[in-house]
Amino acid sequence: MKHKADIKTIIILGLACFANYFGAGNLIFPPYLGLTTGKSWFIAFLLFILVDAGLAVLCLVASARKGNGFTGVVDRLGSKLTPVVLFANALCLGPLIAVPRTAATTYSLTFTPLFPGVSSWLVSGVFMAVVAFLCLKPSKVVDAIGQYMAPILVVGLAILVAKGVFVLADNPIIGDIGTVPSLKEGLTAGYQTMDMLGSALFCSMLLISLDSKNIDENDRVRTLSLAGVVAFVCLFSVYMGICFLGVKVTGQFTTDITQAELLVAITDLILGKAGTVLLGIIVLLACMTTAVGLTSSCADTFRIIFRKEDKYPQIVVLCCLLSFVLANIGLSNIIALAAPILEVLYPVILICVVMSFFPEEKRFREAAKVGALIAAGIAIYTQVDLFTAASLGSASLPLYDLGLSWVLPAAAGTVLNLLVTKDRKA
Repeated sequence: MKHKADIKTIIILGLACFANYFGAGNLIFPPYLGLTTGKSWFIAFLLFILVDAGLAVLCLVASARKGNGFTGVVDRLGSKLTPVVLFANALCLGPLIAVPRTAATTYSLTFTPLFPGVSSWLVSGVFMAVVAFLCLKPSKVVDAIGQYMAPILVVGLAILVAKGVFVLADNPIIGDIGTVPSLKEGLTAGYQTMDMLGSALFCSMLLISLDSKNIDENDRVRTLSLAGVVAFVCLFSVYMGICFLGVKVTGQFTTDITQAELLVAITDLILGKAGTVLLGIIVLLACMTTAVGLTSSCADTFRIIFRKEDKYPQIVVLCCLLSFVLANIGLSNIIALAAPILEVLYPVILICVVMSFFPEEKRFREAAKVGALIAAGIAIYTQVDLFTAASLGSASLPLYDLGLSWVLPAAAGTVLNLLVTKDRKA
């Protein structure tokens, strides 16, 4: 019998969302943001959390409102473009870049410090084998993450932050780069996490979990919205804590230090050698939860796109094998190649998410498509300009310095299309 989700189910779903969003990459952004912004850190942090967790939750709610999840959000792009966007998003956030990066990060920050000389092939092989095992039961993925892995991750992070606030309490805060630069730092850091794209993928796993629990379809939006609130609160608390740790070491490190090096250095300051072990556990769990969520979601997306309804297990294994290979061979080059694709995907999906909250009328669907195409065109133009010897003038576009040169043209195109077609019937 179908029923409404209880508070326990909502909390488990919320923790699963938190763990899926909170990858190892997200772990290193906030401390560096605190270090670079100094006394203006809170302004930068607010923009960071809104762009990162805020848009991720917005995408989750938008997907929940559609009967077919995220596919219903982007289907306004048309029958030809929708599968392309779905495939590109799943490929980049799955076996092409994000999942291999979780295996490589686990090797670098968890196993290398504790077991010098250990083979990256061995570590990534075992890592991806565990990911595959957990993903082969899609209805159990969310429970495995939300009930077991996420709480351990939260406890580890709480220990690090609480101990850090105590140890670094007397450290002075140095440096203030001002409001505008701080906003830019926060926006850039939030944009780089690409959690909204991951949220788009993970929604399918959440819907599978709700079906397995016999949750009423009419209760999906409420359930996932509340789960999103739980995830947002967890992300806000954790991000603010580790961002503040970066603020408290502004007098000890310069911005020349890398993000990963800063995280390791802060952990060592707070907990000494024990910090190496704790950081290793946090990174392992952050990477594992993200890899499981993304791999399972990507496999489900590929299954739908290629109409291989009964091939989910085979697709999972194939994704894990590809991720295993790419984690060990030329990962940095693959990331460099995938980055421009993500820069184009992000604005397209963001426009579809925002427009999905408007009425399901033909003119709104057409306006969303026009805005998305303009955004994609500007993003492609900007990326091409970055890789050409002669400047094409993209730097003169409004908001270029913030990486948002697509915003005003896309917004203008969307509004203009709505005005021109306002009398057209659906």
